[in-house]
Amino acid sequence: MITLIQLKQVARNRRFLFFTILFPALWYLMMAKLLNFPRASANYQLVLLVLAILIGILGNSIVTFSKRISSNRRFYFLQARTSQYSIWNYMGAQLSV
Repeated sequence: MITLIQLKQVARNRRFLFFTILFPALWYLMMAKLLNFPRASANYQLVLLVLAILIGILGNSIVTFSKRISSNRRFYFLQARTSQYSIWNYMGAQLSV
């Protein structure tokens, strides 16, 4: 249940859409325009597309993970005092989300 709530929170994030979809798409278009590959070299365009996708995924996952950890820090400290939920279990759950 907590995982579903956190996934909804990520989907509402405007920065998620910008840094995952818009920014990598603009980067791909800019690099394709600058490098000006001929149509026969579709492999190079595929490499640029994969790089753009990786930029979007990696950049946004780092931002989302750090935001979630910093915003839930007080909750974790309260939970750590009242239960046996370790920091490693907490970080693993946040990383999987």
